[in-house]
Amino acid sequence: MSAFNPQSKAEWSKSVPATDFWPELSVQDFAELHRLTDTVEEARALQELKMAAIKVQSDALMWQLACAAAEPAVTQLTDHPQAEQKTLLYQTAVFEYAAAQLIDKLRDWDNTDSGHNRAEGAETRIDTGLQASREALRLLINQSRSTIELI
Repeated sequence: MSAFNPQSKAEWSKSVPATDFWPELSVQDFAELHRLTDTVEEARALQELKMAAIKVQSDALMWQLACAAAEPAVTQLTDHPQAEQKTLLYQTAVFEYAAAQLIDKLRDWDNTDSGHNRAEGAETRIDTGLQASREALRLLINQSRSTIELI
């Protein structure tokens, strides 16, 4: 008689280090949330997380400076009055952007009909990830979700 022995998942220990304002981001948390531990190496996931963190931090820089000016006691995101919510939004913005970039860079190209259908599925996942990242970023920096110019 044989027993069920699930394969152990890789334990990743690396992270995107915290900055003066932004919290640390765990590669393990990112990989588990997006089910990447079996498909992507830790170094690749870390690289995409670092790039995504740079982008999100750059996009949120004016909000960060406004927070520091309005409330001098807020020197880190964890000091913000809505720290738990803002930290989750930051993490979501970074994780979704990084996941979309990984899908885009690692997808296969195939000229068959089935390959075309898989590519359309990947395009949808990329677009959804980028949209979720933008929405989380806008909520983080207290900005409306869309800007419409009437002519």
